[in-house]
Amino acid sequence: MSSIPIFMYGFYFLLQTYRFGHGWKIGLSSIGVIIIGLGSFLFHGTMLRTGQLFDELPMLWSAVFFLFTVLTIDEPHGSRRTKMVGVGLAAYACANSAVYFAGGFVYFILAYILAVIGISVMTLRHVMRTDNVQHTAMKKFAFRAIGFYVGGFLLFWLPEQVLCGNQVCLHCNFQSSDFKGRARFDR
Repeated sequence: MSSIPIFMYGFYFLLQTYRFGHGWKIGLSSIGVIIIGLGSFLFHGTMLRTGQLFDELPMLWSAVFFLFTVLTIDEPHGSRRTKMVGVGLAAYACANSAVYFAGGFVYFILAYILAVIGISVMTLRHVMRTDNVQHTAMKKFAFRAIGFYVGGFLLFWLPEQVLCGNQVCLHCNFQSSDFKGRARFDR
């Protein structure tokens, strides 16, 4: 049930993007949030391997797209730098998706963490560059958002992985025959 607010927020995010004309990058980011909510609902509601794929791959791809957005936020549409960053990040996402199918959860989580670190650093860099009233509110929002995300990871997700029997190493035993069945949580 906790995935439903993520899904609903994605729709709210999309409507606000359209309402205020924030452009295609922000609109696509909101669609990513919608897909993350759906994928999380599928995985945690069914515990099927296909649900897990719909949960984790959209997280990785959305994080990469969020990173693309923050890296190119000040670039003109269609600039050479925007294209190069886009191609590089798409290659990163494709390569890590392929490795995810071959190697499992550990590769996904490492690729995802690297993307989130990139988003956090570049967001902080972006909001710290200017010092007007509008950016003061954005700075507070950026610090809170990063704090909630890092805090959620350290205080909720990581302890759940360690204390509840869902250790990361247990997810490494994916085989192609598991794709049709339940996610493997055994050694």
